[in-house]
Amino acid sequence: MKIFSQKLTFCLLGIFLLLSACNSQQYIEPLSPKTQTNSEAESYFNKGNAKRDIGDYKGAIIDYDKAIELNPNYVEAYTNRGVAKDDIGDFKGAITDYDKAIELDPNCMFAYNNRGSAEYELGDHNSAIADYNKAIGLNPNYAEAYSNRGAVKYALGG
Repeated sequence: MKIFSQKLTFCLLGIFLLLSACNSQQYIEPLSPKTQTNSEAESYFNKGNAKRDIGDYKGAIIDYDKAIELNPNYVEAYTNRGVAKDDIGDFKGAITDYDKAIELDPNCMFAYNNRGSAEYELGDHNSAIADYNKAIGLNPNYAEAYSNRGAVKYALGG
């Protein structure tokens, strides 16, 4: 009798789960166009990161461009596109991207740090130090910004 009771319980449980799954379909909403667009933007962003990791900086920039086209407020895409532009020596273009990232998120310490590095490459040492200071102000534990600021001060003889 106990085996029959267990089989009946499992059978009823299976039917319940099957019916629940069938009924749940009406509650699943399709992705909104905005959610789908952001998902596509994230996909291009990730592709850009992968390309940048293997040294395909121009390919990465193309993917970041597409991510930004799909989501014009994508701070990380602007920041990473700036890094890719740094990698190919387009420091002015990189600064433009870091400026936009900072406009969208004034607390983006990475954008300040990276903009400081691009400014340093262009010989604008005072602006570089100011940006490293801003990055450190946003995160007093940001070792890379301290290191970069120290390198600029050393280059200036101080």
